[in-house]
Amino acid sequence: MTFEESTISQWLYLQLKDKVDHLLICNPTYIAKKQGAKTDFRDALHLAQELRTNHLQPVFHETSHWMELQTSISGYLDIVEEIVRFKNRLKSVFRAEAIQTDENSFYKNESRVKELFEKNKKQYRPIRNLMTIPGISIIRANIIATIVC
Repeated sequence: MTFEESTISQWLYLQLKDKVDHLLICNPTYIAKKQGAKTDFRDALHLAQELRTNHLQPVFHETSHWMELQTSISGYLDIVEEIVRFKNRLKSVFRAEAIQTDENSFYKNESRVKELFEKNKKQYRPIRNLMTIPGISIIRANIIATIVC
């Protein structure tokens, strides 16, 4: 049996390793691409053919508790990477509007986001009109105006 490496591969490996003769979790980046429409059935046939011809590159998995720790740490590091990427994008939005981004308190002050939208409130009448509707804040008014206009 084979399947491509993914976020649930370790769990699947632990569930299936004793139920099949041979389990190979393959690296999807090394699988030859097929032309045509992509469907689950065609992908499964292609993967089976690649397994039969011994063209799959295996990814290491085992039953050790270290693999569980590795999975947890990998997920944690992915989240940290996304947080850093998000923070950099957020700062760039503020810098593009020439709004100061103090290194120490920038992420702790939740009201800083409103600074981005305050000038739009003064500049665009539809945003002011939208804010008269109960439940629509300055942020939502900016979002609605952007989508509609």
